[in-house]
Amino acid sequence: GLPRSWSRDGRSILFSHESPDSTASLNLLPLEGGPVQRLAAIKFTGAASLSPDGRYVAYVREHQRNRDIYVQPVDGGDPVPVTSDAAADADPLWAPSGKFLLFKSNRQLDKWGLWVVPVEGPTPTGSPTLVRHDIGDATLFSWSHDGKLLFSSEHMSAHIYAVILDPSTEEVRGT
Repeated sequence: GLPRSWSRDGRSILFSHESPDSTASLNLLPLEGGPVQRLAAIKFTGAASLSPDGRYVAYVREHQRNRDIYVQPVDGGDPVPVTSDAAADADPLWAPSGKFLLFKSNRQLDKWGLWVVPVEGPTPTGSPTLVRHDIGDATLFSWSHDGKLLFSSEHMSAHIYAVILDPSTEEVRGT
């Protein structure tokens, strides 16, 4: 399994476990012992996070070849779609207050941007709003109580060059 998130009280770890049929389960592992609690068996893609109060889990679910953010109560219940867009949504993070979900999406000109949607429990209370355009290939990890965002970003570039080689000496002629 892959660890995804700590509970705020530090007593549980949210982790995912992928099965051979490409579905995954989201689970809570109590650190003080006891049974693992299975939260969802889904076509799961990427990150997941627990709400600050530990009552909800936000995750990315693939449905009809589209990736959207869903929120599900930890103690059971149906998942609630928080986003519904033709673009891919990924890496949901709860605001420390629990009143917003931050996520990345490629809904603007196919570039990844940072978005936020207001929520009350599992239910969105407004539309997603763009926070920052073109964040590159960032992966979101956590949002601190003082407003800092922990993320990683890879910037790879490839260049193609053409040169003339001298066939007899195999040395470059020109630039």
